Order: sequence, then C-alpha cells, then structure tokens
Amino acid sequence: MWALIQFYWGICTFKIGPERTPAYPAFMVMITAAFFLFNVFIRVWIIDTSLAQAVVGTTLVTGVLVGMVWALLRFKQLTARLNATVGALLGQDLFLGVLTLPLQISIVSDEPWGMSLMMILMVYCWDLAIKGAILRRALNVGPLLGMCTALMMLLLAVYAETTWVISHSDERPATVQQNLEPAEVHKHRGSD
Repeated sequence: MWALIQFYWGICTFKIGPERTPAYPAFMVMITAAFFLFNVFIRVWIIDTSLAQAVVGTTLVTGVLVGMVWALLRFKQLTARLNATVGALLGQDLFLGVLTLPLQISIVSDEPWGMSLMMILMVYCWDLAIKGAILRRALNVGPLLGMCTALMMLLLAVYAETTWVISHSDERPATVQQNLEPAEVHKHRGSD
C-alpha cells in the first residue's frame, strides 16, 4: 500500500510518468473501481445527492474519461497504453481526492469558505496540470496540447453529467420557472 501511495505521489509531483503505471488489466479494474466508489461516496456524503444520481453521475464521468482516452489512444495508434494511462489518470484523481478530503468537507460545512474555495481551485488547477502531463506523455504530444486535451476531457465530463442531472431532475430550476411565468401569464391573458 505504501508503494502505491509513493507511486501516485510521484505522478502528482511530476516525477513519474504514466508509462510506469502497471498495465495489468486487473490493476486498471481495481483503480477504476476504487475511483468509482470514492466518487460515489463523495457525491452522496459531501455533495448530498441521492445514491442513484451519484452512481449515474460517476458512471458518466468515468465513461467519458475512459472513452476519450481510448479514442485518443486509438487515433494515435497507441492502444497498448490504455491500461497504464487510465490507471494513471484515475489513480491520481483518487489520490488527490483522498488527499483533499478535509478541504472538500470544509467547503460544505458552516465554516467561512473563502480560503477553502481558493485552495480547492488551486487543487483543481494542479489536477488539470497532472492530467495534462499524463496525456502529453501517453499521446506523445506537446505540453500545451496535453493540457488542452485534459481540459477538453474535464469539460465534456462535466457537460455529460450536468446534462443528465438537469434532464432527470424532478424540479425545474428557479430561473427556468421565472422565465416561463411571464409567457404563461400572457398566454392566459390572450385567452380571456
């Protein structure tokens, strides 16, 4: 276990590349399952979503990340790197998530969260830089393209999850209700 912690700390401090991640399918499945369970836990316990929403949201995010990595590696004809790249990406995300768990808890507590929010923003930037470095090495591209790819993956994952949550929510957001009310009032006035 200590070797795994040291390994992911090395990835997070840019000392170890994704090529040193074990490429065994069992390792990728183990890291993916741990990533999945941790993210479901975070969504249910900290973000306070239902278990069903947490499972679907985490499935969407994981699917987008793994699917995009697979598609990009296939496009570059480097599919042999899939297990190691997914293991590095999801493992470092899990490692940073566990490392910053107290910070994530402090954001949803009643404490003043200005400093906590700034710190979590810095962690997200660090996470993006790590993912960019992993993708740069896995895809054999430049640092800027690696960062842009990581940002694109993040945005698509957030878009997929947000679109699903909005389309399956029981209530319309307040802004949608406010925008519809004047139209409904005019519609009723026209029928009088």
